[in-house]
Amino acid sequence: MSKGRAKEQAPKASGSIEEKQPNAPSPEVSGIMEAIANSEKRILDRIDSKTNDLNDKIDTLREDMVKQETRLKDVESGLNEYSDRTVELESDVGQLKLEVARLTSKLDDLEGRQRRCNSRIVGVKEGLESTGKPADVIATMLKDVLNLGFTPLLDRAHRLRGIRRPDGDPPRVIVVKFHYFREKEEVFRKAALSSPLTLQDRRISIFPDYTADVVKKRAAFSEAKQLLRGCAGVRFGMLFPAVLRITSATGQDKRFTDPSAAVDYIKKDLES
Repeated sequence: MSKGRAKEQAPKASGSIEEKQPNAPSPEVSGIMEAIANSEKRILDRIDSKTNDLNDKIDTLREDMVKQETRLKDVESGLNEYSDRTVELESDVGQLKLEVARLTSKLDDLEGRQRRCNSRIVGVKEGLESTGKPADVIATMLKDVLNLGFTPLLDRAHRLRGIRRPDGDPPRVIVVKFHYFREKEEVFRKAALSSPLTLQDRRISIFPDYTADVVKKRAAFSEAKQLLRGCAGVRFGMLFPAVLRITSATGQDKRFTDPSAAVDYIKKDLES
C-alpha cells in the first residue's frame, strides 16, 4: 500500500515541463519589416493620389462630354433649322427664276413688237443719208432700188452709233422705222424677189430689226438652213421669234424651235 501511494504522490514528468516561448525578432529583421511597411504605405499613398487625379480627370472629361453633347444638340437643332430654311429659299429661288423667265420672255416680246416696223439696211455708203432728210433719202432709195410703185413712209432713219468709217471699210448699218407695217412687208417681199440688191455698185441687204436674243436664237438654225438649201423641192422659212418652218416636197409641214431636232429631221427624212 505504501508503495502505491508513493507512486501516486510522485508528479508526472511530462506535466511538470513548461512550453517554450518563441524568440523575439532581431533588430535587423525589425528594421527590414519596418522599411517594407513604410514602402508599402508610400506606394499605397501614391496609388491613392494617382487614383484621385485620374478620377478628377475623368470627372472633368465627363463635364466636357456633357458640354459637347449640349453644343452638338444645339448645332443639330441649328442645322435642322438652316436645312428647313434652305429648302424654303430653294423653293423661293425656283419661283423667282420662273418669274424672271416669264418677265424676260414678256420683255422680249414687247421689245420685238416695238421693233415690228423696224428694218436694218446693210451696205449703204456712208454719207448718202446726209444729202437731205435721212428718212426721205432712204425712202427714195428703197423705191428706186426695189422698183416700188410707191414711196414708203418712214418715221425715222439713222446710222448705228459710232464714228463714221472711212471709204473702203464696211459702212455702219442704217436702222429705219416704217410708218406702216404693210409697206415694210412689201419692201421685204420685193427685196426677196430682187435679190441681190445693188446701190452705187455696192451690194446692200435688208434685214428685220430683231432683238439680240432673237438674233442669237435664229442664228442657231444656220446649219439647218444650210442643209435645207441642198434639198430639192423643200421650202423653208423662219417664223417669229425663232421657229424654223419646213415644208417637204410632199407637202408635209414641220416647225422646229430646237436647232438640233431640225438638223436630225433634215438628215434622216429629207436628205435620205
